[in-house]
Amino acid sequence: MLELKDGFVLYHGSYCEVKEPDLAKCAKRKDFGQGFYLTTSKDQAESFLRTSIAKAIATGKIADDATNATLTAYLAGAFGTAGDEEADDFCIRQLLPNKLKDQYCFKTEAAIDCLKFVKGEKIWLK
Repeated sequence: MLELKDGFVLYHGSYCEVKEPDLAKCAKRKDFGQGFYLTTSKDQAESFLRTSIAKAIATGKIADDATNATLTAYLAGAFGTAGDEEADDFCIRQLLPNKLKDQYCFKTEAAIDCLKFVKGEKIWLK
């Protein structure tokens, strides 16, 4: 299992800046279920921007002609480690064909509280 450490910079790619993640707004049918997804890879987070925009357009959250999205950065705080290592290993093997560097899913308010908003960076799509 990958260990998330205090002081990591984590990124989230979305159609909008997310200063305060809200688990109730997170989709339920994702790789690790409902949760707020982040990565230490800025490039990986950027690669999800087009998907996020497409979903936001399809659900009427933004206009059809959206040309930008936001990469939001957070600083990770103090974490405990808990989880099912067998399940984590299985999930990681399933994600490897997608060439993901890493992916962290924050599923509880206590986990979300360990994140400190750093900044949002508008990314213009070509």
